[in-house]
Amino acid sequence: MSRRDGFRFVRCKRASMSDRKHRATRLTRSGGRRTIIRWLNIGCLTVSLAFSIPPTAGAEPRPLVASTPIRLPLAEGKGVRFTHLSTDQGLSENRVDHMLHDRRGFIWIGTYNGLNRYDGYRFKTYKPDPNNPNSLGGLEVFALFEDRSGMLWIGIDQELDRFDPATETFTHFRADPDNPDSPSGYVEHMTQDRDGMLWLATRNGLDRLDPTSGRFTHYRSDQNDPHSLSSNDVRFMLEDRRGTLWVATAAGLDAFDRHTGRVLHYPSSEQPPFDRILEDRSGMLWVSATRRGGLASFDRKTGEFTRYTWFEGWPGTPGTRGCSAIHEDRHGMLWLATKPDGVVRFDRARRLFTRYDNDPVDPASLNNNEALSLLEDGTRIAWVRGMFSRCLRTARRFSGSARAN
Repeated sequence: MSRRDGFRFVRCKRASMSDRKHRATRLTRSGGRRTIIRWLNIGCLTVSLAFSIPPTAGAEPRPLVASTPIRLPLAEGKGVRFTHLSTDQGLSENRVDHMLHDRRGFIWIGTYNGLNRYDGYRFKTYKPDPNNPNSLGGLEVFALFEDRSGMLWIGIDQELDRFDPATETFTHFRADPDNPDSPSGYVEHMTQDRDGMLWLATRNGLDRLDPTSGRFTHYRSDQNDPHSLSSNDVRFMLEDRRGTLWVATAAGLDAFDRHTGRVLHYPSSEQPPFDRILEDRSGMLWVSATRRGGLASFDRKTGEFTRYTWFEGWPGTPGTRGCSAIHEDRHGMLWLATKPDGVVRFDRARRLFTRYDNDPVDPASLNNNEALSLLEDGTRIAWVRGMFSRCLRTARRFSGSARAN
């Protein structure tokens, strides 16, 4: 198995006596291997060669300021070939919502018919076993996360499972309204903060889990408390580089103070609200909605969202046109998993969207236009459409064409 690229820190020399108080470090990447992006579609796991001062929580609610959407040109992508992975190659089900690349190099795939582990050659499937209490707790996988210790956390309906790769056993945390040390319910998303705490987005509030002690802390929306969550329907979370936990709820975006539990609200004036968040390498926040949202950058100082679209008629566009995932590649391009436009690349410098979608007459095009998630691993091997094959030549070619198109 290929491992992720390593990193090393190099201390710079001092230029002069006057510079002694100013030391810098620079981060350099060892190896130099190219990375690839794994893309997932409904109907098939599709992996593409594609990638190339926080607000003070607890202040009074602030209205979301939404500018008129900026519609930018849309180009049709060329020069990218896809292959596809489905049940024909051993995947337990074609409907896949979540993927994860762990530190050992495995790709984990959550389906509605069990959990799959892929090693680059074959699948291993985990399902509930009534004769084994340490087996997977349910068939339908809704969330996946690997913590810093290497444990895998799986959201399964009203249960949270912890998987130990060393013993290949599952520990269950079942939702129980009478037990405060249990998850609040259906887990939509998970993340880990800089203190090592796990945060769970559930349909019944925000949960904090101490993975060492197994203790839960629950945060709820309270109509009598203006500093509580804006909604108990929590969709997504992201801790930015300044330590603010951003929580996307059904009522808008919340800036959550992890230490006090107080919230600064950015209520959405549009429905449905933003429910996906990315912080790019420059520190800019980007948000999107899985239904009719397009893409927006967020100014944390003013609370203003600048919307960008590649289609006409927003927000009254036909269908549910949304963005289920955002990813920034090593070249600074933003990639969007969209419905029904497949995979869309946003070149911010050129102010141009490029779409990679299904072409019925091209078997090497995207399998389905309802893309759900994006994953970038640390190898040079791409697995694309229908059958598994190593595509190093295509990967090299695309790394150049992605910048040119």
